[in-house]
Amino acid sequence: MRDLDKYEKDYAGQPYERFQVRFRKRKIREVIEGHPHRRILEIGCGLEPLFRDFTDFDHLTVLEPAEMFFKKARADLMAHPARQKVQLLAATLEASPPLLKGQEFDLILLSSLLHEVPQPEQFLRHVMALAGSETLVHVNVPNALSFHRLLAFESGLIASPHQLSASNVQFQQSTVFDLPALQALAGRSGFTVVESGSYSLKPFTHRQMEDMIQAGILSGKVIDGLYEMEKHAPGLGSEIYVNLRINRA
Repeated sequence: MRDLDKYEKDYAGQPYERFQVRFRKRKIREVIEGHPHRRILEIGCGLEPLFRDFTDFDHLTVLEPAEMFFKKARADLMAHPARQKVQLLAATLEASPPLLKGQEFDLILLSSLLHEVPQPEQFLRHVMALAGSETLVHVNVPNALSFHRLLAFESGLIASPHQLSASNVQFQQSTVFDLPALQALAGRSGFTVVESGSYSLKPFTHRQMEDMIQAGILSGKVIDGLYEMEKHAPGLGSEIYVNLRINRA
């Protein structure tokens, strides 16, 4: 069992993560705008629920079991103009089917979560139970073969790019995925991968990136440029994603 109280506190103080959240949301926005999204399920919203900066939907359901994240999302929602279109549930994915009975979703978002659960294949099967034949499931996770992990490996700082780092251990993350492994997991779980890739190049660790920002070495323009750099170094982005549909074959 994960210690959600510890996770909340550690996550809230994580250096550089605000930029990763921004780029993660940018990728999600690109996915949303390219697919039907009238009814959306967001599994785990953290500190930045989707409705804070995107409201082009008919209905959004948010599942968030972590107390601090749920309370913050509820406070954000109370004064939000789209609050009538949002259902916020303090529930785990496993406990959600009775709460979501009869609901259908165009899009299910599983953002920065799958690598943190102890049984990712079982977790994806729970997701599949909530998806219809036309539902798109978007999953993103950190990239084992990112530029900064490969640099650490080639520098002799880690024995393998797939090794759990101190940060992985701190945040109770059980798996470090590369794209082939994430695609294979999706296939074993009953999904077909319809799109995949990486995004947001990050040359160094979160702590090192934050230190350079605070020292004035990295400007906002340079950080934004890192999102675009992945197209010049395909597959080396700091995070990877897959867009999935249920395999009906």
